[in-house]
Amino acid sequence: MDTPKQAKKFSLVIPSIGRPEALHALLDSLCSQTNQNFEVVVVDQSEDGCLEAVPREYRGRLEIHWKQHQKRGASRARNFGLEFARGEIVAWPDDDCLYPPELLSRVAQEFEANPGLDGLSGILIDPAGHTHQRWYPTARDPLTILTAFYFGSATTLFLRKQILSSADLFDEDIGAGAGTNWGAGEATDLLIRLLKSGKNFIVCPDIRVIHPNPSIEPGRSDQRKKLYRYAVGMGAVLRKNRLPVMLAVSYILTYVRSFIWAFIRFRWLHMSLHLTRLEGLFVGLIRYPKE
Repeated sequence: MDTPKQAKKFSLVIPSIGRPEALHALLDSLCSQTNQNFEVVVVDQSEDGCLEAVPREYRGRLEIHWKQHQKRGASRARNFGLEFARGEIVAWPDDDCLYPPELLSRVAQEFEANPGLDGLSGILIDPAGHTHQRWYPTARDPLTILTAFYFGSATTLFLRKQILSSADLFDEDIGAGAGTNWGAGEATDLLIRLLKSGKNFIVCPDIRVIHPNPSIEPGRSDQRKKLYRYAVGMGAVLRKNRLPVMLAVSYILTYVRSFIWAFIRFRWLHMSLHLTRLEGLFVGLIRYPKE
């Protein structure tokens, strides 16, 4: 492993609140990386000290910088952790995801093969290997403003640190734990702003991050509310960035088509969920920036 004085290829900034078991699993997966040229910055937002013992358990196995940050919110934690990142490439894995052993090696190869590349997004798969998205590219494709709505997950982003200025950070009013109605979309919002400034990104279907994709169960009002908040956030991102009408329509039609397909197949639960998403999108479009 490189000595602390040497530059790191990657800085992995991990926001975490009260999930020691999940964080252990993620750190174990990092110990198994074939590319060990990285540092870990854990931003601990827990209030009960349940994560304090974790860095000691990985001493000598990982280079971990442990930072306490009491202001809740995933976007706040990511921005705060970035202040301590020294790597050339920054990533923000969720504390409940896993990195397959070859992941960082593959990401490094992409950047080394494409010196003009500013960043890339992989795709999310569940522990069984199924993709979160019904559709995903079969080859490396340019990431566009429209596809940023499908693949703009902070968990799968890898960006060159040098492109991130103080104006190009996660919007702390958007995302999980922000304390607003905008429950998701912070990574999409960041990507849109960077794309508008001329940055160059691709989507790589062979770069895969493992992350749970829980199915919505009948009668689970908490899951439906979460789905609704996420959709409101995406609607807010549409409104905030003043995107062309046809682009917004193209994205919304994705859920209209899904609703129609569910209706044709008599899948009433899925039909109801797509209606929830559509409602949330329109609420976000109408109400942003007002709460």
